[in-house]
Amino acid sequence: SCKYVYDLAELWYQHTGLPFVFSLWLIPTASKDKPAVRMLYSELAKIVSKVYNQGEFYATEFLKRFPDSFKREQLVEYWQHIYYNISDEEIAGLKLYYKLSGYEGELLWFD
Repeated sequence: SCKYVYDLAELWYQHTGLPFVFSLWLIPTASKDKPAVRMLYSELAKIVSKVYNQGEFYATEFLKRFPDSFKREQLVEYWQHIYYNISDEEIAGLKLYYKLSGYEGELLWFD
């Protein structure tokens, strides 16, 4: 059991009013129309849709393998709040994060 538990996304949003981006899946622009990339994207979209729409089922399956890891409600809520697209708000949040972190390199993929 942890003494302190923090929701980083919630703390960030309270502080900045912007969403927190935990990760990105980036590919070179020249690769976006390649059949393998399109197929991977399609398969990932199917998996995300299944987990989002059938969260109770997948939570039960997950907990069979990892019974002491999470509560069922936590898993379902987590899966229903993951966002798989990036908007101007997320980009603004990323830019602010990098600014506050002191990162001074170029972020070419934002432009």
